Amino acid sequence: MITEVTSGRFLIKTLTTRSELLAAYQLRYQSFQVEMAGMHAADGFDEDEFDLHADHIGIVDQKSGQLAATARLICSGLLNKFYSAQEFECAKLISNEKIKLEIGRVCIAKEFRNGIIVILLWRAIAEYVQQSKAEILFGCGSVLSVQPEEIVTLYRYLQEQNKIKTIEGVGPKEKYRSAQFEQLLSSTTEPLSEQQRALAKKILPPLCQLYFNIGCFVPCTPAFDPEFRCFDFLTVLDLENLDAKLKQKMFGSVKSQMTASA
Repeated sequence: MITEVTSGRFLIKTLTTRSELLAAYQLRYQSFQVEMAGMHAADGFDEDEFDLHADHIGIVDQKSGQLAATARLICSGLLNKFYSAQEFECAKLISNEKIKLEIGRVCIAKEFRNGIIVILLWRAIAEYVQQSKAEILFGCGSVLSVQPEEIVTLYRYLQEQNKIKTIEGVGPKEKYRSAQFEQLLSSTTEPLSEQQRALAKKILPPLCQLYFNIGCFVPCTPAFDPEFRCFDFLTVLDLENLDAKLKQKMFGSVKSQMTASA
């Protein structure tokens, strides 16, 4: 459970009551079911089997009382079963003895999608990492596109940035493989143009960009999720291999850094 901290108008906390969790499930439903999957009902709940075994963090706008953002954290110390394993063959990634933390169901309400919320959400995650003593962070980063051409461009852009580090035996399960993506990737040899690089930066979610900035990498090709109409990139951060100065900057003195960002 993270330390409750106020940063300006926002309260960063662990969601513990039923009403707080229902607010998170409603925000997730709006983000994943309505916005991504194209459903029309806006009053449902996004809830699954992993929620009871996870910790949920949230950022609350104290002016309105609205939940601005939430994320679900599953630690191997509590449960050694992860959402990502539904889409990816990742036994080689999660079968070691290191403490693993899956970051998932990350969403931000439309009216709060700005830099400060992303920073505060990361600071809450960073504090949880400290408390859980997690050594490997991972999760699915969803890119809202159903166009294989765009995803190939993003994948190649990440290759240029040295963010693709293949792990043998890790990859999308057969059900989630995209034949079109694989064909396009294997047949594309020309260097990326500046226009393509600009497209890749545009479709890369801000939180994923933050992950890559601190050392995350992608161990395999992405999975296509037809239900939510997106491509999911498995992202991994091994804290053992993180530069000591960067590790201190991103994970040290979390409470004071959250206060300073107000």
